[in-house]
Amino acid sequence: MTLLRRTTTNLREKGLGKTIALVWRRASILLSKVGDLWFDRRYGTDTLQLVELDDLDIASANKVSGMRYEPTRARPLRRLFKAMAFPKAGGFVDFGCGKGRVLLVASAYGFERVVGVEFSRELCVQARKNLALYSEKNGIQAHVEIIESDVVDYPIRDDDTTFFFFNPFDATVMTNVFSNIIASHMNHSRKLWLIYHNPEFRRVIDEEAFFVRLGSYNFGGCEFVVYTNRN
Repeated sequence: MTLLRRTTTNLREKGLGKTIALVWRRASILLSKVGDLWFDRRYGTDTLQLVELDDLDIASANKVSGMRYEPTRARPLRRLFKAMAFPKAGGFVDFGCGKGRVLLVASAYGFERVVGVEFSRELCVQARKNLALYSEKNGIQAHVEIIESDVVDYPIRDDDTTFFFFNPFDATVMTNVFSNIIASHMNHSRKLWLIYHNPEFRRVIDEEAFFVRLGSYNFGGCEFVVYTNRN
């Protein structure tokens, strides 16, 4: 079916308002995909290509709980950062950072410290290369670290305040990381934020009383659920 015929059918079946919304959503998704291609071209980075975990040499027993590397789209993430008042004075942590695209976008947002935790040495190496290329082009001021570690072993710091997940592992590992976040808060009370992109295992968070959901945000076909703690 041609674009014209699809549009005509939608107008007839859905009406003008819903058709405009559908066209706008599809255009937004297309723009975000094109933006991903432009991201690597502009900065000389390598963040776009998917990587299966079976193709990586990973020693952790939690490899069976992990998901493949897939980049978060840059444009929707930037739109989320602009829409929310995440604290720039604290640490931003991406659990399962892969090749580091989220770290690059977060560093440009203004977080004073950005941390990526990744259990694949090969992905850590590529993330550090991407960071060097991006920093040279962008002149970022944030302190960015890429830590080769299983996420369950990452020692959450007192000034880590914003945590990012792009569906990087299953509910078992998610529960362990979530417990670490709560324990960190008990040791040092503070305002925390949690961003869950493509939240397949959101029940792990929703079933606890620690975090309250602020809302679900869709930009360019990408869903982000944002939480903060109750106190």
